[in-house]
Amino acid sequence: MWNDWLRNKYKTLGAFNKAWNMNVWSHTIYDWDEIVVPNELGDAWGPESSETIVAGLSIDYLRFQSESLQNFFTMEKAVIKKCDPETPVTTNFHSLPNKMIDYQKWAKDQDIISYDSYPTYDAPAYKPAFLYDLMRSLEHQPFMLMESASSQVNWQSYSPLKRPGQMAATELQAVAHGADTVQFFQLKQAVGGSEKFHSAIIAHSQRTDTRVFKELTDLSQKLKKAGPTILGSKTRVKVAIVFNWRLSWSIERCHRYLG
Repeated sequence: MWNDWLRNKYKTLGAFNKAWNMNVWSHTIYDWDEIVVPNELGDAWGPESSETIVAGLSIDYLRFQSESLQNFFTMEKAVIKKCDPETPVTTNFHSLPNKMIDYQKWAKDQDIISYDSYPTYDAPAYKPAFLYDLMRSLEHQPFMLMESASSQVNWQSYSPLKRPGQMAATELQAVAHGADTVQFFQLKQAVGGSEKFHSAIIAHSQRTDTRVFKELTDLSQKLKKAGPTILGSKTRVKVAIVFNWRLSWSIERCHRYLG
């Protein structure tokens, strides 16, 4: 599929070699079958071997992955819609450290934008705020906070409990930036598996008199009261930050030097 995608895009090897500037370091390709995906046995390094010394390879592979996964999503969505044409269909979007997917291109296929937010314990408030605004901008309408943590996560190098009131503050920040609904992972804390130490609304003790449960109950009452006023609301702004996924890929993959 990867080679076919490139052949369809560039048509000729001459155009392909020119676009990727393959004469540098003797990378010239003479047959489509010579082109392989980024991997650490070749020119790749970094997270998921997505960064290479050939900028065109890095950028086009991100484009290829995003488009291929989007095609798979739309195929699954079509199957679901045959059985249930009314219920909205979506898929979880994640934060910018995981920029393998062009969400701006994916947005048109989502019935509602859904987003997973797990800011680190020391993240300044402007970082999740920017990401919430970005999610709202994808379809210029409110989004769904699909996942968030009621307290600690289990995958950071340091994963502290959330302080009293911190959980409500993070959820209300999302609402203030355009979330029409907030959800938590997970309802009951798993007793096994890789996320058994990830927080939950109901912890291993199965008790409902914990601080987390009480804070979430209080938050739900506040949101229930404010809901009729704020649901579906839109934000009018006078200034904007322009962010483009594909330009971001290009900038990040073109300024590196292998030293």
